[in-house]
Amino acid sequence: MPYGRDTSGFRGLAAFYEKGIGTDIDLVQVYKYYDLLSPGSAPDKARLEEQMTPEQIREAIRLSRQWQEEHNIFVPSYYGLEYQEDGTFQ
Repeated sequence: MPYGRDTSGFRGLAAFYEKGIGTDIDLVQVYKYYDLLSPGSAPDKARLEEQMTPEQIREAIRLSRQWQEEHNIFVPSYYGLEYQEDGTFQ
């Protein structure tokens, strides 16, 4: 991307997929993009998890990790760490 980081548009993409703007609603893609924004998107991921099956969540995480590997950009969730309320990862 010519401006900003590679991940700067992920919040917008997540919103489009969540609301079906210009595309079908796809919670797997929404979760994937929020996962790529981690840790700031932890509350969004928790909200989505209530609407998703465990299989959908695993697929979203797989897609997120695939993107990270392809672009050599890694977020904490890639290593199996989860955002904690105190701001740490465990």
